[in-house]
Amino acid sequence: MIEIKEITKSFDGNIVLNKISFNIKKNEPVFIMGKSGKGKTTLINIITGLKKADSGEITGLDNLKKSLVFQEDRLCENISSVKNIKIACPHISDETAKQALTEMGFSKEDLIKSVKNLSGGMKRRTALARCLLHGGDFIIMDEAFKGLDSITKDICVDFVKKHIKDKYVLIVTHSEDDFFKIGGKIIKL
Repeated sequence: MIEIKEITKSFDGNIVLNKISFNIKKNEPVFIMGKSGKGKTTLINIITGLKKADSGEITGLDNLKKSLVFQEDRLCENISSVKNIKIACPHISDETAKQALTEMGFSKEDLIKSVKNLSGGMKRRTALARCLLHGGDFIIMDEAFKGLDSITKDICVDFVKKHIKDKYVLIVTHSEDDFFKIGGKIIKL
């Protein structure tokens, strides 16, 4: 079990996170919800080690391989989606990457286009596939479905559900719909 204990963080004297505590168990996705500016991304950055908390501790992360989807897609624009996935996931075949993207609605033509020539939704799906194919024990997704229309989002939710079994999962979202489609527990900030 991953335990987040009494995490506090402030910026310039403004408290963003105040003694936040919860735990994450395998097969029970945790959804972090709250209005903009409530510290959701800051909390993820603390959990991933990108920022330090002012106080509190996190236990249970030792030896866990993390896979992340950030709010930004963080893709290499001049190469294809398949190559973007392969950079982070050298252990998988091109065919596995192509199959995942095809499952999420990519055409054969889309698979060979440079990322800079793809829509925002296709870039998002590439980032999502890269995270889930990476093979992490702890999946962290920050607004994973942003910019996706409802049909594409449903396809991606099914893809996520298929790839998070036996994993620790933390999802930041503004949408309770994401929670109802995936299940788990909600932590409100």
